[in-house]
Amino acid sequence: HILTAATEDHVDRAPYFVYNTVFAEGKAWNAITDTGKDAGAFRAMSVKAAFGWDALYATPYTKQLARAAGQLSTERGYYAGRYEATGKPNTAVTCNTNAVVLESLVYRTYGPLMNPTAVRAE
Repeated sequence: HILTAATEDHVDRAPYFVYNTVFAEGKAWNAITDTGKDAGAFRAMSVKAAFGWDALYATPYTKQLARAAGQLSTERGYYAGRYEATGKPNTAVTCNTNAVVLESLVYRTYGPLMNPTAVRAE
């Protein structure tokens, strides 16, 4: 019963950046550093992944993710996520996370900003 939305993310303490993965270094649902070291303590539900997946797919599960992610806001923007092991917020606030949140809201409102089938090579 742990909400999971894996992606790379900044974290609010050393090592400051981790890759939350579906599969890496021979392990399922692994979290690693850029050098491949274990970062399992930093595995988290990613706010940007939650908003992005819900904008694209709008399933019951992605709705749960978006509701949970929506609770992780601050006056400076959205936190990066919620640590799975402790349930506490990952209080890193980054342009990366907040840009994806804004992009997902634009996508919900206006749809794709560009139709790839309409682009022609000139």
